[in-house]
Amino acid sequence: NSHFVYLISTCRSSCVRFCNFALVDNNMFGGLPSELGLLTALTHLDLSRSDIKGTIPTEVGELTELKVLHFSGYYIWDDYLSRYVQFGRLSGSFPSSIGNLTKMESLALSGNVFTGVLPAGLYDMENLTYLALDRSSLSGPISLLIGRLSNLEVLSFEGNFISGTIPPSIGNLTSLKVFDARANRLKGAVPDGFYGMTGLEHFVISYNSLTGTIPPSIGNLTLLKVIDAEGNGLDGELPDAFHGMTDLEQLLIKGNSFTGAIPRSIGKLASLAIFSADSNLLSGTLPDKFHNMGRLEEFHVSFNSVAGSVPPSVGNLVSLEAFFARGNELNGTLSDDFYAMESLTEFYCDGNSLSASISPPIGNLRNLEAFDVGRNSLVGSLPPSIGKLTSLRKLDVSSNMLSGTLPDDLYDMDKLTSFRLSFNALSGTVSSLVGRLTNLEDFSIQRNSFAGTLPTELADLKNLTIIFTSWNDFTGATDEGFCELDRLWMFYADCGPTNVTGPPAVECACCTKCCDTARRGDWDACGRN
Repeated sequence: NSHFVYLISTCRSSCVRFCNFALVDNNMFGGLPSELGLLTALTHLDLSRSDIKGTIPTEVGELTELKVLHFSGYYIWDDYLSRYVQFGRLSGSFPSSIGNLTKMESLALSGNVFTGVLPAGLYDMENLTYLALDRSSLSGPISLLIGRLSNLEVLSFEGNFISGTIPPSIGNLTSLKVFDARANRLKGAVPDGFYGMTGLEHFVISYNSLTGTIPPSIGNLTLLKVIDAEGNGLDGELPDAFHGMTDLEQLLIKGNSFTGAIPRSIGKLASLAIFSADSNLLSGTLPDKFHNMGRLEEFHVSFNSVAGSVPPSVGNLVSLEAFFARGNELNGTLSDDFYAMESLTEFYCDGNSLSASISPPIGNLRNLEAFDVGRNSLVGSLPPSIGKLTSLRKLDVSSNMLSGTLPDDLYDMDKLTSFRLSFNALSGTVSSLVGRLTNLEDFSIQRNSFAGTLPTELADLKNLTIIFTSWNDFTGATDEGFCELDRLWMFYADCGPTNVTGPPAVECACCTKCCDTARRGDWDACGRN
């Protein structure tokens, strides 16, 4: 394969009859010789994922029968460098002669290092249906001539340096099914013509600097499967125009400035798998009807101003795996219907105003791996049924108003790595059963009313990196085994003078900070040991 350059240079008379030349995923290296232009009968040339470098020779314009031209580079993970290494990088500018290839149907040149803009001749390829130029260092604006490619079905140029606005002429691409312009430098509004391309299935414009609103006419695009507009400057209210998008699988709009309520028509998207609207300016309440969203797997509305309660209809989301509503204004209780989502693996609702207690049916969520309801107003005690969450890795109920003692069942969750109960009104002792939590890394129970001594079994947990036990009612000495924990780098206890002059409540030889149990919440009273 490494003799590819020699092959093209010497075959001359015999190779001119070649129609197909496909050597994908080989170890070829070198450059593309000018003699490539001798293969005038060639219709298919695919050298993707090879280590070919250099420029595209001008002589490629002699291949006027060419219908398929694929020169895509590739990446391989390098363990030594701990990063991906790129191979097969063509460089330089596109030769103007490429415009001679008017029979071209599929042009894939992703993963290269081209310079400049696309030649005007490229827009003469009126038979082109597939154009992929991803991650190829292209710059400049999208040409107004793009509208000539009326047969184009796939247009993808993600990960370049394309700037300027999307030209209105793009609305002429009435056959387009896939438009992927993510991670460029586009600005301005999406032209109205886009919303007339009724065959569009993938609409991806994420991580640009686009502005403006999404108009109600987006409802014309009933074949859409993916809308990805994350990381732009889009604003205004979302139109309640999604009713007819029965095939929509992903609606991704996080990192914009959308306002108003989440449209009720979202709750009727039977095929939707991912809804992501984090970090906007959304308000109102959650959709009250999720009855038709049996395929929903991820629901993200964190860091908005969504209020109201979590509707009981979420119990119908039998496929839901991730529910993220962090940093909103949600209130009320989690109804027992909520605990019917047996596929749920992640629930993040910290930083809201949820009240009432954690209900015993939480034990039904057997697949749950992360449960974070910190910084709410929850009351009551932790139910013993929480111990049934044997897949749980993160438990965070910190900064609530929980009370009572810790049920022994809690120590059955042996996969726990993070255990955060700080800033509540919990009492009682920490059981010696804590030694069962062999995967524990973070043990944070500060500012409660726990008493007794820290169990020696806690010092047997070799993965511990953080122990926060300050501002409780612990007494006595901590076990010397804590000093043998190689990974431990933060250990807070009430080993500082009580009321400035009194003896410490706890003796701790290897704590990193000693706090004053009589000055709870006062970080200035925590000094280095």
